[in-house]
Amino acid sequence: MRDDIFLQSFLELGKDWPLSLIKINEYKNSTIFSSRHLFEIVFFENIEGDFLSWRHHRIFNDWQDDIFWMSDEQFQFYWPLIASALVEYDDKP
Repeated sequence: MRDDIFLQSFLELGKDWPLSLIKINEYKNSTIFSSRHLFEIVFFENIEGDFLSWRHHRIFNDWQDDIFWMSDEQFQFYWPLIASALVEYDDKP
């Protein structure tokens, strides 16, 4: 995977966001969006400290800013649902 796949997909979107990304973005302030349950589903092997760091970052930061400076690996860790939606968009013909 290229190291900028999420950024490139985001830049290609322009104003034409796919429905999956719109729905995820609408719920970004929901408690489930930064819940332990979501973290355990996506990162079932991580420890308590990782969850607290992950949740703190998601509460006080925005994925639309992070996408410009994070590596793909970091972005996928902090924003797994957004990353998934961007990959889904990038895979479409």
